[in-house]
Amino acid sequence: ETVAAACILTVIIYAVKKYGADVAAFADKLNEEKIAKALEVKNEAIKALETAIEEEKKEQWRIEGRSYLFDAKRNNIAMLLEANYRERLLTVYNEVKKRLDYQVALQNLKRQKEQDHMVQWVEKNVIQSITPQQSIRDPEKIYKSKFPPRQHVSNLLKTPRMRFLTPLWSSSPDRKQHLYDSGTLT
Repeated sequence: ETVAAACILTVIIYAVKKYGADVAAFADKLNEEKIAKALEVKNEAIKALETAIEEEKKEQWRIEGRSYLFDAKRNNIAMLLEANYRERLLTVYNEVKKRLDYQVALQNLKRQKEQDHMVQWVEKNVIQSITPQQSIRDPEKIYKSKFPPRQHVSNLLKTPRMRFLTPLWSSSPDRKQHLYDSGTLT
């Protein structure tokens, strides 16, 4: 048994001396391949994590920018509402102005018609008040006595004596009765 053990030991030593360097090189090569694969997986994982970190930073930047975006949208909506409000306010202003201008024009027209009627009424009454004898004598003298040279008929309406005169369409019952009596209204 010792001889067998010595033989086996000699074979092992011979095999190690003869093939040991090749086996060690092969084992080192296998070990280096495993280490290279592990480093490659590690580098890929690092790259993947770095890209994930960059993507996360971009997303955080987008989230920070989202508040600015919402503020800008809110401001745009507020400006649109303000523009619509001002446009409606201008429309209301123009419509009210039109109606007020119409009322002013209506009042001016009414006042003008009243004045025209008063002038016609005064002239008619003056002509009616002239008796036939006076008209034969001197019509120009009568006119000048009724209307002084620098006084126009419309100025007569402003005198205290003529204030009692009212327009033809006055609702005063006394005025209407006077017009019926004088023959102006029939």
